[in-house]
Amino acid sequence: MSAAGSRSTDTRRSAWRWHFWAGLIVAPVLLVVSITGGVLVFEQEISLAFDAVWHTADPVVGAPERISLDELRPIAEAATRTGQRLSDVYVFGDPSLTTIFVFRDGGFDRRTAERVAVHPFTGDVVGSRTDESATERVLRWMVVLHESLFAGTVGKLIVELVTAWSVVLVVTGIMLWWPRSWKILRGVWTVRTKGSRYIVWRDWHTVVAAYLAIPTMLILVSGMYLSFGTGGAWSLVTLATGGIPETVLAPPTVERTTEAPSLLQPALDRASEVRPGSPIYDLSLPYSDNDTIRVVAGSAGPPIGGAYVYVDPQTGELVTSVSQADIALHGQPLTLAYGVHVGAIGGMPTKLPALAVCVVLIFSTLTGVYMWLIRKPDGRMGAPKPRRGPAARWYVVAGAFACVTMPTFGVSVLMILAGRRVRRLFDTRKHVSTR
Repeated sequence: MSAAGSRSTDTRRSAWRWHFWAGLIVAPVLLVVSITGGVLVFEQEISLAFDAVWHTADPVVGAPERISLDELRPIAEAATRTGQRLSDVYVFGDPSLTTIFVFRDGGFDRRTAERVAVHPFTGDVVGSRTDESATERVLRWMVVLHESLFAGTVGKLIVELVTAWSVVLVVTGIMLWWPRSWKILRGVWTVRTKGSRYIVWRDWHTVVAAYLAIPTMLILVSGMYLSFGTGGAWSLVTLATGGIPETVLAPPTVERTTEAPSLLQPALDRASEVRPGSPIYDLSLPYSDNDTIRVVAGSAGPPIGGAYVYVDPQTGELVTSVSQADIALHGQPLTLAYGVHVGAIGGMPTKLPALAVCVVLIFSTLTGVYMWLIRKPDGRMGAPKPRRGPAARWYVVAGAFACVTMPTFGVSVLMILAGRRVRRLFDTRKHVSTR
């Protein structure tokens, strides 16, 4: 065998070994994250479906116009029971949904806020709530489980490491799937249904995952942007290099000249002019005298076509707005990360692929473990043999790049390599002492 062929074999063997160990180690947590992720893709739809009585506005005969938010505000304030101040208003593009007024004295914990649902066409109070519904409570628990396994900062780091190693699983999996000839169909583009159990399940394991490799990488990498360590580092670099407009980091202010309540309807009108047809408008009222009203137009904010709109609360005039086109190229991934991760960029057409990715991750994890159990020797792990020679240079460079760009992953790799080094030294000394 030539030197190039030997190096290719060693590279493939190394990829297989990393794929094997990474798959077994991350399997339990990856299953949990994938199952909860698949549910949370439809978090909004689940909330609307199970709390429909509270969210739904009964249809009105004819073609009435929406009542002004400034007329609905005193109705909502009269229905409050906690005496907290109005902080947010949620206006939905769907006319069958109520307008939600949120009252709280500070913070973002919905468990301390009071929410009043008002019919946007009749002004009737549909309901008010000072606590979470059972659906909201379950969804919140699933978010915590998905993000941190109910283990705080340690759990967040574990989920981050599992996500990073899942990126490695996809890359090494594609290396193992990559055909020697593109003319081969069975086992590459189609699944064989005849042969040993291992061959059949290997085809299902690799072919299905290969078809969804690109969306899987998008979900995983966007998840890294939202992670505790690596995501925080990427965010700091993006902010330090001007990737996000100053307006988003430090919203504009205006000089307050009157004690009159903030004008809500003009703020909504300005946002509708900047981003017409948005599925949701989130109005955040001023916390201090000189703050503007900030309207987030769009549900993943701001996603493609969405915007941040800043309005003078006294005059209702537009101060400024920021859309996706105003964000620097290297800042785009940070602002799009959440929308991509939950499939909210394009609504249902992108949520379904996000769900498919979660299903494939679950399926690949289960089939991978099953294949290992089929071939596992008694009393041994059955791991692939280590490579004999050096791997290809591009393979080493790619690994180094991953370690640098995903710091927590890099630390874990250094710990693994250090552990292997210590074990080799121990084995060498043990061998020498027994001679």
